[in-house]
Amino acid sequence: MRATLIHNAKAGGGKWPADRLVAALAAAGCAVAGHHASDDPALAEILSAASGTVAVAGGDGTVARVLKGLHGTAARLAILPTGGANNIACSLGIPPDPAAAIAAVADARARPFRIGRIVGAGCDRGFVESVGLGPIAQAAWRMPDDGVSREEKRERGRAVLREALEEAETIRAAAILDGEPLREAALMLEAMHIARVGPSLVLAPGADPGDDLLCVAWLPPERREAMAAWLAAPEAGPPPLCWKSARRVELEIAGEALRIDDDRVKAVVGKVSLELLDRPVAVLSPP
Repeated sequence: MRATLIHNAKAGGGKWPADRLVAALAAAGCAVAGHHASDDPALAEILSAASGTVAVAGGDGTVARVLKGLHGTAARLAILPTGGANNIACSLGIPPDPAAAIAAVADARARPFRIGRIVGAGCDRGFVESVGLGPIAQAAWRMPDDGVSREEKRERGRAVLREALEEAETIRAAAILDGEPLREAALMLEAMHIARVGPSLVLAPGADPGDDLLCVAWLPPERREAMAAWLAAPEAGPPPLCWKSARRVELEIAGEALRIDDDRVKAVVGKVSLELLDRPVAVLSPP
C-alpha cells in the first residue's frame, strides 16, 4: 500500500513527528509517497485531486477537515489518531493509540462515511461529528487547550461540562425532525453522526456514520441530575438522554449558541437545516 500523509505536527504534544509516522507506516507495509502539513495553504487542492489512500495524523479537527476535503473523490482515508479526544476514530473502532492504529491499517477495510451539511442563519458548511445546542456549545470556549495530557484534557473537559450543565437553561430553539416537531423541552440537543462528542463522551451509541440518518439526542430538564451523575462516570453505562433518528433536522434558533463540530457560533438567530450528503468518503477501519 502507498499513501499520501497529511500531518498535524502539533497534535498530541508533537510526540508523533512526520519522520516517526513515515517509519511506523513503512514497518506496517504502507509506503508514504509524500506528506503535507495539515495547515498547508494548498491542502484543499491537494485533497480534491487525491486518489488511492490518504493517511491523516491529527486530532478530530484535522481529521474532519480532511474528510470534508475528500468528499466527492475516489480516495480512501486512513485515520491515525494523535489528538486528544479522537472521537471520530474511536467511533469507527480505530484504536486511539497511534501505533496500534498504524499496525491495524494493513487489515483494515473500507467503510462509508457520510458528510453532513448545515445551511441557514448565515451558515453553509459541512460537518463531520455533530451540531449541538446547550451545555456542550456553551462550554466549548472553556475547554482546556493543548499542552496537557490526553487524560487530563478529557477529565478537565468533563468537569467544565458538568459546570455548564448545572447552569443550563432550557434551550431557546425548536426542533423539527423529518417534518415532525419535537415538543419536549430540553436543556441540550445534539444532532450526531458519530457516537462520540466533546471530551470522549458516547452520547449516541446507535449512530452509524455510513447511513443516511442523524441521531438526535436531547436532555429533558428533569434528567439534569442524572446527566450530571453520568458525566462523573460515563463509562458505567449509557447516558440518560432521549434519542430519535432523522434524515433531515431543522432548528429554529432564537439567540442560542450553536456548536458545529469543534466550532462555536455565538447567538444564532433563525432557521438552519441539517442533512447528510450523498457520495460518502471511504474510511479504513478494523474489520
